[in-house]
Amino acid sequence: MMNAGDNIDYNVINETLWEYASLISDYNKITNITGFNSIEAIYKELIVKSITPLQNLNVPRGTTFVDIGTGAGIPGLALLLYFHGMVNGLLIDSNNKKIQFVKEAVKKFDLHNYCTIIHGRAEDLAHDIHYREKFDFVISRAFAHPYMAIEYGLPFVKVGGFYYIYYQVDNFEQSIDEIKSTIGNGLYGEYRHGNGTDKKNNTRLARNDSYQMEKVLQHAEECGGHLASQEELMKRGLQGGLVVIKDKPVPLCFPRKNAVVKRIIQKLR
Repeated sequence: MMNAGDNIDYNVINETLWEYASLISDYNKITNITGFNSIEAIYKELIVKSITPLQNLNVPRGTTFVDIGTGAGIPGLALLLYFHGMVNGLLIDSNNKKIQFVKEAVKKFDLHNYCTIIHGRAEDLAHDIHYREKFDFVISRAFAHPYMAIEYGLPFVKVGGFYYIYYQVDNFEQSIDEIKSTIGNGLYGEYRHGNGTDKKNNTRLARNDSYQMEKVLQHAEECGGHLASQEELMKRGLQGGLVVIKDKPVPLCFPRKNAVVKRIIQKLR
């Protein structure tokens, strides 16, 4: 929900989003930045499904966010285009080819005043005082196992802010209990890359392992947050997802190095 009085032409925004999908499609023919090939699939599966869960979010002008593992600018660029100058985003990715595409897209859509792009790793940037606990919310889609995502994402968030992890985006009516059950049953929602599972960094939660979910929730608390209730989601204008609200500063020991967290996750499986 944008502030009342803002004159927003959603037809123009929709045309811009389609143009963004076309740009991804064209670039993807040269450099692989997504598993989706058609403009229609990119528009529907990547762009629209990135916007829908947050379309009713209250974003006063100047709201700030971080997109971790932005890839082709998903979901960060899609939200910047949708909220049309109301938000400012920091887009992070460790893949330089994808960062180069994001820079081209930012130039094309004239988003320089609303966007900062960094080629780097979240676990390093989260220790930088210029970024730590400076943002209203963090988002990530197809980034990492929830245990790792929470540890790497929550340090960027201000106390009172939230971290939205795209999870089960096809069903926005799930209760928190249903989300917990789904994770325990091994369904991994949007924790995949492109249109298939990333074999190198498989983020699927092990089937029949509710123990993992318990550890994810415990880790959220260790990092100073808690899993949002359905009431809290509605109050903030959020739908579905795995949402952690930040209650207190993250201990300085977090985030840890990638190899350390990966070893912990392997033990959970």
